[in-house]
Amino acid sequence: MSEWKETELGDIINLKRGYDLPAGVREKGTYPIISSSGISDYNRNYKEIGPGVITGRYGTLGAFYFIVESVKYWPLNTTLFVDDFKGNDPRYIYYFLQTLSFEKFGQKSAVPGLNRNELHQITVRVPDFNRQKEIAKTLSSLDSKISLLRQQNQTLEELAQTLFKRWFVDFEFPNENGEPYKSSRGKMIDSELAEIPEGWRIGKIKDLIDIPSGYPFKSSEFTEDGKYKLITIKNVQDGYIDSRKTEMISNIPSNVKEHCFLKTGDVLISLTGNVGRVGLVCEENLLLNQRVGFCRPKNKKNNPFTYLLFRNTEVFNQINSIARGTAQANLSPIETELIEITIPCNKVLDAFSRISIPIFNLFISNNKEIQTLTQTRDTLLPKLMNGVIEIN
Repeated sequence: MSEWKETELGDIINLKRGYDLPAGVREKGTYPIISSSGISDYNRNYKEIGPGVITGRYGTLGAFYFIVESVKYWPLNTTLFVDDFKGNDPRYIYYFLQTLSFEKFGQKSAVPGLNRNELHQITVRVPDFNRQKEIAKTLSSLDSKISLLRQQNQTLEELAQTLFKRWFVDFEFPNENGEPYKSSRGKMIDSELAEIPEGWRIGKIKDLIDIPSGYPFKSSEFTEDGKYKLITIKNVQDGYIDSRKTEMISNIPSNVKEHCFLKTGDVLISLTGNVGRVGLVCEENLLLNQRVGFCRPKNKKNNPFTYLLFRNTEVFNQINSIARGTAQANLSPIETELIEITIPCNKVLDAFSRISIPIFNLFISNNKEIQTLTQTRDTLLPKLMNGVIEIN
């Protein structure tokens, strides 16, 4: 058994306020500037050298960022950073601080913010250095795997977007000889938008994709331990669905339509606020709430094409141009379906599906593993930090 001691936070680390650096005096460089929400810019000069742990003093509270050893950085004045680990393991401190709920200490005043002197007085319980190293190694191994999978998914998405642009924007899909169509003098025809390949046409999104919206679930139906997670506009992020913070529901109204029971691979779009954000569903037992649209291709195998179409910059800009609202933007699914697009011939769409579906299947598989590893880490974190479980 390891030895644990009870003390004050200020006895195991020293928190210091970050440094002022107005945007007007910054010089572009290679050293990261860390704000309360993470890396916000890069500067020619630096103030600190890693290892470091940074958290928001104002703005985003409760988020922590770890700077590895020897990395030079500039913590902004909106942050607090550890400038003295007092003989404790830096990466352990990074994980340990995440269990202290710093955000609740920032809610004591009218303007949310953290007072480092108050934080230093928090009573804490920590193990000896060797056990700190073991705990940090266990948690960081999970984070390393998560990071690797996220990097793989970023590469997969970049590959898919490159293929989409090459095929459906540059018209360089393979011809019958496997050569790039347009640059191999494939026949192009005039259209009301621009020249397009022979056999293609100008149509509307609704020719390929329907966009039904979600069901208006009532808050009185929410439970803490429901079977289904409710996906709202806040869960639809740029390129993914974040289901970590959702309402739960068990009893489903009888008039909820089938498309509201989401399946892996479904493509969702936000219809209010940050309209046009598109995410890919990578788990089961999700329900679609109102103001979130389901981008449902008429042919299921065109799911990757559907996702990439709505992620395309030109389509995204058109979507934002038709959004209405004063307090916040609102997007009509019906008007979205009427946006004009170039519709490829079925032969090219089928060929694209054969190439892109394996890419998306791997993307989804990686994302499911990320969710499993994240849940494992989040379950282990508090139990390791309070000594409920020991590492053998």
